[in-house]
Amino acid sequence: TQKNYAEAEKECRSLIAAETRALGPEAGETLKSRRTLAALLTQQHKEAEAENECRQVLALSERTLGAEHPETLATCYHLAACLAVQKKTKEALKYAQRAYAGRLKVLGRDHEDTREANELLEALTKPETKA
Repeated sequence: TQKNYAEAEKECRSLIAAETRALGPEAGETLKSRRTLAALLTQQHKEAEAENECRQVLALSERTLGAEHPETLATCYHLAACLAVQKKTKEALKYAQRAYAGRLKVLGRDHEDTREANELLEALTKPETKA
């Protein structure tokens, strides 16, 4: 329910604050928690805030972990999904393609995350093929 998401958001924000103090803002665990926050925001229809959070996490992940790190690719996937919900299909497609190509290279074709990215990519390209 929305109440549960709101409570989870509050707890997630508290966790992020604690992780930021203890581990730093660029620590992998802090970034993962921020990605979780973005997902919670999306579930509550706070897409613009979720998109902003994903973009910030992506920039930090690229700088600290590298462009092809699985956590960076996960953030790409989440940003693509967030953009898709907002009907920003062209930009969502860009990030979905990046997530899929990166996961294919790093994790392999049969990995669950690669298949997940491929499904999002297919969903984003499907309407274009009907036009």
